[in-house]
Amino acid sequence: MRRVSLAAAIIAAWGTCVSFASAEVLGPHLETHGPADPPKGFVGFCDTGPWACGSNISIRKRLRTDIRQIAIDVNNRVNRTIKPETDLEQYGVEERWTLPVSGKGDCEDYALLKKKMLIERGVPAQRLLLTVVFTPKNERHLVLVLRTNEADLVLDNLEQRVLDWRKTGYRVVAIQNPADESHWLLVKPYGQPDPAHNVATTKN
Repeated sequence: MRRVSLAAAIIAAWGTCVSFASAEVLGPHLETHGPADPPKGFVGFCDTGPWACGSNISIRKRLRTDIRQIAIDVNNRVNRTIKPETDLEQYGVEERWTLPVSGKGDCEDYALLKKKMLIERGVPAQRLLLTVVFTPKNERHLVLVLRTNEADLVLDNLEQRVLDWRKTGYRVVAIQNPADESHWLLVKPYGQPDPAHNVATTKN
């Protein structure tokens, strides 16, 4: 309880005053700094969606083409197909992580569907990491990060392009642990405060 209160205080203190370091001084891959509490909606999701946590994965085809192009295709397809709707509007609860089988969903649902589709297309699960960010409006948001050899790329329901994380304008706070996707890690890119963040609930 004390940890959550401290995290909330730190977030409130940051407000919109946090400046983003330029892409030139940030590394191509997100750096992690210790364990993080998982987002609220993620708790228990590994039981109903084990593929999101690196187990019970069914692969339909082997990877035979450029991984970035596959990501672009999946990002575009999901963003075009799924209509945005909050969990409160659809389910009557503040936070529910699930696949958007109704054709509607919020940011978590977009990210989960993209991860599942990319795994089925042969992209290794440990390269596909659910990630909590703050938008320039200081709103919590969830995206999917594709870890390539060149850089970490962001698949986002608010953006049709698949961007290098440094070009998104987002403040990244937590990411799935690629060594154990049922756990999360804090992220602290250069130029940002220590990541004692409350990542419990995402908004978009």
